[in-house]
Amino acid sequence: MTGGSPPSGAARAGGEPRLELHFADRVLPLREGTLTIGRGFACEVVIEDALASRKHARITTDASGSTIEDLGSVNGTCVNGVRVHEPQRLSVGDWLTVGAVGMRVVASGTAASPTAGARADRPAVSSEPEPTARPTDSFQLFAEIAERALAAGETQHAVYLLSAQVGAIVEMARRGGAASPEATDFVVRYAIKLAQMTGQGAWIDGMITVFTRLASPLPLTVLDQLEINLHRLPALDLATFRGYVDTLRATAGQFSSSELLRVHRLTALEQTVSRR
Repeated sequence: MTGGSPPSGAARAGGEPRLELHFADRVLPLREGTLTIGRGFACEVVIEDALASRKHARITTDASGSTIEDLGSVNGTCVNGVRVHEPQRLSVGDWLTVGAVGMRVVASGTAASPTAGARADRPAVSSEPEPTARPTDSFQLFAEIAERALAAGETQHAVYLLSAQVGAIVEMARRGGAASPEATDFVVRYAIKLAQMTGQGAWIDGMITVFTRLASPLPLTVLDQLEINLHRLPALDLATFRGYVDTLRATAGQFSSSELLRVHRLTALEQTVSRR
């Protein structure tokens, strides 16, 4: 930064605050110039995310403020859940999504929000190439952005966001890991919705895999949805469902009476799945 540029925390001409991006555990000041975001190592901000393109988005900052533009990425760039089709001015409080990575725009020097995944005491980084960023671990953040995208009619982008998160949780269960309560709630909330939006029953199969690993009956709300909508949902994998019911039967001795009722309902659902 040249000697004539204002310090990081100063306001721009006209009183506009200088901006930072908070994401993962990083704080990135938006200094004058351009920042390219993507998976490619030539980018100033490199993110490891399967839904990000090599050169995904670019932020341009000058004396008047900062704008973001998509660079023809496959999965798009969103501001507050709405896909960007031309350069868009950034403001304090905006939520950006690049692939499945969430970023928050804040005034320079603002303590990072817990939902942005950044630490308030982390010093600002230099304008040199940013170390690899991690997608945020806040399921609530992704849920909020996905819901905004759905409300704006951006169904495809919502599917990309949700599938990345649900897919990662399911893959962890397949490898023998037990999902956290927050991750389990996220799968419960969106697996059936993803199956309906994509026409793929594999999302429900994935939810069954997560609950097989937990050896726990599905929540009542999910059972109700499956029983009512099973004939309208994509076909489910019988072997996955049957393996789940067998796991529950093997551990039935540890269940409460209400949980045993859910196991009974799941057994009936297994028979319905087998007849489809």
